[in-house]
Amino acid sequence: FISMERQKNVLQSVKNEVDILPIEEEFLYSTKKVIEKKLGYAVRLCKKHEVHPIYDCYLITGNDKPFLLKVNLSPESPNSWDMLSKNNYDFHPEVICSSSDSDEFKFICFEIPKGMFLSDISNYPLSPKLKLQNTFLRDFRRMHSVKTKDEDETIKVFDSFLPREAMMVARKYPVAQLFSTAKMVFKEIYKSDIQDCGLCHFDLSAENIIYTGTDIKFINFEYSANANIYLDTLLAKETLNFSDK
Repeated sequence: FISMERQKNVLQSVKNEVDILPIEEEFLYSTKKVIEKKLGYAVRLCKKHEVHPIYDCYLITGNDKPFLLKVNLSPESPNSWDMLSKNNYDFHPEVICSSSDSDEFKFICFEIPKGMFLSDISNYPLSPKLKLQNTFLRDFRRMHSVKTKDEDETIKVFDSFLPREAMMVARKYPVAQLFSTAKMVFKEIYKSDIQDCGLCHFDLSAENIIYTGTDIKFINFEYSANANIYLDTLLAKETLNFSDK
């Protein structure tokens, strides 16, 4: 599996990022059949929607509905795909299907709800003028109220923020070393308390939040874990510019 992934990464570096590589075609064909069985109607793969260091994302359509298929490229990084699939929480779009424990490639497929990404609404989507703050906070609290484990995974998430591959560039770009130093300091001073933990997203940019008109849907749970909700709130404040109040 590791060898296949290395081969794929090399090929991606010399081809257009949105090209579907031969190594992907068999997996996508079989996964498409699984999705169609769950939905009860035919779907078609439109294109590779996004290439990310820890996942590939494909856009799928069927019965005039859009879906996202995400494939995990970093099994060691924490995510909450299994939990989202089993519970179908209302703060996440409806999950159509996901991989089983026996599958070599781990994936999740969910419907894209009708609505707008916060990034398409405004550079300051939680400005009081837009009156989205109460809706955001309601669904943000719903997410944080979920307890996924009996352990605090905050440090585990921080360890995953700077992959080993990225550490290799520190010699050429010394500023990259600052992040690992900050992680080390944080790990030394952080005091764990399981009472402060819940499902944290840890990547709450406006591009990862959809407003449907009645509620908020959070997507892209690649760094999520049962972790400190106050830290997640602080990070959200920094990325979404909502007020201290």
